Amino acid sequence: MHEKDDAESRFLYLAQRNKGNKFQYECPNCLCCFGIRQRVTLNKRHCPACGLEISVKEIDRQTKAEMPRGCLAIFDQLFEIFF
Repeated sequence: MHEKDDAESRFLYLAQRNKGNKFQYECPNCLCCFGIRQRVTLNKRHCPACGLEISVKEIDRQTKAEMPRGCLAIFDQLFEIFF
């Protein structure tokens, strides 16, 4: 699987786990949390609190850190299927 496809699937998985299908992004500068609907946009995105530009690279870094790993990931997926 390509790195881009993997990053997009991680983003969609985490967004679908939240209400409103938004990924909960945390600004690394001011720690403000807000929802993001799309991983990639045509225009530049900025934090509503501090104005820091949000890059796709930073979104990918956060999705990679938030993905469940190992047994917890398997349990989480099974829980979503059955409940």
